[in-house]
Amino acid sequence: MANLNFNNIQKQYLIVTLSDKKKTTIMVCNPSKKLLTEITSIDSLIRSIDNDSTGENEIDALYEVCAKVMSRNKGNIKIEKELLEDIFDIEDIMIFFKTYMDFVSSQAKN
Repeated sequence: MANLNFNNIQKQYLIVTLSDKKKTTIMVCNPSKKLLTEITSIDSLIRSIDNDSTGENEIDALYEVCAKVMSRNKGNIKIEKELLEDIFDIEDIMIFFKTYMDFVSSQAKN
């Protein structure tokens, strides 16, 4: 008889060290389908920022989704959007998303 226990599956993680005072290190998991949908919707939000607007709502959404992604980690450490707003600039957020999506893509190939 076969047995599949999802609690015992070895998973891969993206290890991220934040630039906060504690240099918090988290092991970020692959996204759920719901979270992946939110991530892909961020791309269209970013593209919707035009020269006539500050893009404040879009940038706020970017930080919010980033906090959700980072909060999906092995240690169940909650990463608040406000923390990311304090320690990350827009370039940092973009670097994280690019690295994370590269990680997710490599996992999908495996």
